[in-house]
Amino acid sequence: MSDPTGTTHANDVMSDDQTGRDPETLIRADRLREVRQAYEVIGRQIALLRTLDLEDTHPSVIFRPVLRRELTDDAG
Repeated sequence: MSDPTGTTHANDVMSDDQTGRDPETLIRADRLREVRQAYEVIGRQIALLRTLDLEDTHPSVIFRPVLRRELTDDAG
């Protein structure tokens, strides 16, 4: 039972079967089809983006992680 502070007690935790959620995604079973359809659209858009030829396009952001040691070596 939940107390007034919002704490959930061990007896309140239900299994996925009891909550009606897909155990792999934790999405409610009644919304699973809708969510999968939305991700199909997203997947098609990603596939379309992957077909773009960006060989001659320089990226607007270049990610280069720098180790803390490299920062101190360059400064002194």
